[in-house]
Amino acid sequence: MADRASSPILSGSRLLLLIGFGALLVLLAALGVYSVLLLDKVERVEAEATRLFIGRADTIHTLRTRLATATSSVRDYLVDVERSNLASKRREVNRVWQDLFAALDVARRDPLTVPELEREVRSYWEIASQTLTWDAAQLARSGYSTLTGELDPIRTRIVGSLDEIRTSHEDALRRAVISSTQEIAVLRRGLLIAIAATFLIGAAVAGLSLRQLIRLEEIAKQRFQELAIAHREQERLSQRILEVQEEERRGLARELHDEVSQSLGAMLVDMGHAANPRTPEDERTHLAEAKRIGEDVLSTIRNMCLGLRPSMLDDLGLIPALHWQARETSRRSGVRVTLTADDNEMELEDSHRTTVYRVVQEALQNIVRHAQATEAQIVLRREANRLVVAIQDDGKGFDPATTRGLGLLGMQERVARLNGVLRIESAPGKGTVLRIVLPLESGRHAVMEVSS
Repeated sequence: MADRASSPILSGSRLLLLIGFGALLVLLAALGVYSVLLLDKVERVEAEATRLFIGRADTIHTLRTRLATATSSVRDYLVDVERSNLASKRREVNRVWQDLFAALDVARRDPLTVPELEREVRSYWEIASQTLTWDAAQLARSGYSTLTGELDPIRTRIVGSLDEIRTSHEDALRRAVISSTQEIAVLRRGLLIAIAATFLIGAAVAGLSLRQLIRLEEIAKQRFQELAIAHREQERLSQRILEVQEEERRGLARELHDEVSQSLGAMLVDMGHAANPRTPEDERTHLAEAKRIGEDVLSTIRNMCLGLRPSMLDDLGLIPALHWQARETSRRSGVRVTLTADDNEMELEDSHRTTVYRVVQEALQNIVRHAQATEAQIVLRREANRLVVAIQDDGKGFDPATTRGLGLLGMQERVARLNGVLRIESAPGKGTVLRIVLPLESGRHAVMEVSS
């Protein structure tokens, strides 16, 4: 049967499967790494936003608290009607304002701190610090007016600056939230794209795998059918071999009995008559007849031996044996058989000589029995490291795809043992060409090709 090598489509499918699975694994790994990195980035952004929010909230709270304390201390100092313990109150005012300036130094490190706030605070302190040098009479005379006319407007502007800082802080937090939302949206889109790509690649790999499995199943089914057919043909061939052996044995027994045994019996009778002749002429007659019978027996035995295996195949070679086979076939059947060989002294191994001889012998027998041909041609030629043999007839032909006789199976088995190729070209009404190619060195497995 035909020995099918691995098809390029299968090799391509395996390569595509390998590429598909590799791409799928790479995409999954990239998707995981991308997700982890993006989630880590979102976490860092959120952590930074939270840290800034808490830090700025604390800063604003501290500024607001200390500013309220500082301005309250100035207000209490300026509107105190008792005017007692002025030195202690001045020290308290200085202390709380130093705390406020310390808080401003810390807040200055934050880029959201409005420089206008610090200018307003220092402007407030410049006016308030001057009142700390007033005596009780001057405080009673100008304290309230200074507070309401100069300091309170500045305090209002300071509170406005704090509101601006708070608003900036809230805007920054809002931007951080929006940035985190955008990063999450980007992650979602990237994940959706990656999932879609993974699904598509997975679907493609699954489809290709299914196609490959279906193809392998079909190939396995076809191989199983071929093996079953080959097994049945082998059984038929074995049965036919046994039948042929029995037919040859019956033929040999019949010829030995009918031809050789009876001829030898007749020769013994003539020899007996020659031993007791009536006349000298009678003796010569019986001896001549015994000699003729002996020659016929010898010819019969020689023909039987040549039919089994011509000695010239071993003594003279393949080409003389094929010439003899062609002449005998022409003589017995009337089909004109011609032989053409490039080399009349072709040196071949015994296995090759025997295979070619038996294939030609079987082909000629099929031509005589079935082809209804008038001519047959045998061509042998040697090409580099192979031997090509072609047998062509002008008979009625047949369909090699549907007709598989035991003779063809026997030829195929012989050619297969030498890793050769058996090709049959035939069609009804167009004759037949049987061609075998035998490698003279180690070659590929045997195949059988048919064409119409």
